[in-house]
Amino acid sequence: MILLEVESLRAGYGKIEIVTGVTLEVDNREIVAVVGPNGSGKSTLLKAVFGICRIFSGSVLFKGEDITRMPPHKRSRLGMAYLPQTGNVFESLTVWENLLLAGYDLRKDEMEERLESVASFLPELKELLHRRVKTLSGGERQIVALSMSLLRNPSLVMLDEPTAALAPRLAKQALKRIVELRDELGVAVVLVEQNALSALEVSDKALLMVSGTARFWGKPSELLEDRELAKTYLGL
Repeated sequence: MILLEVESLRAGYGKIEIVTGVTLEVDNREIVAVVGPNGSGKSTLLKAVFGICRIFSGSVLFKGEDITRMPPHKRSRLGMAYLPQTGNVFESLTVWENLLLAGYDLRKDEMEERLESVASFLPELKELLHRRVKTLSGGERQIVALSMSLLRNPSLVMLDEPTAALAPRLAKQALKRIVELRDELGVAVVLVEQNALSALEVSDKALLMVSGTARFWGKPSELLEDRELAKTYLGL
């Protein structure tokens, strides 16, 4: 079943178009990797899908509903979550306060139930609850940001460079957890990742973006087998 449909999307900031005519589909329980050189429009694509940059033309459908002009908070309520590379937690607050903000509109019993579910998936969370976010490591902050998103019980999570600035061991753990999101929680994932090979190895589909356009769309194995594309745009 198709969860997210992006058709001929053109998006950017002000009068500047960054994403030019991109089309993609994300099915339920699927990981889609978005890879490409720096400045190719990968992050802007995620922002456009979540409604936080200007869409010039094209459409975004989520669960069959046209959300092209829908504000971000309503997209969140439909089951869409977006984790930017930075600014995804409130540093001056404790982890528990961050979670309370994420679940501000949940009833107490809903909050308790979802927190228990999230802590079951991310057991490290319990040890962090009463710490201030500014004292956490990069990997711990990613756990907090992901926990905040999962409290909303999303069916789609969009991640922008989740392994950036993480040590290789932690980056590997982060990608393993993304696979578990799909396999254990049944969540679909759109993953923007600069480490192209690692992202392609865990993904079901791949989108290669170059200068705001889709240069390749299909199976990750087919992208890796195209030596010209892999070498020219991914450095593989």
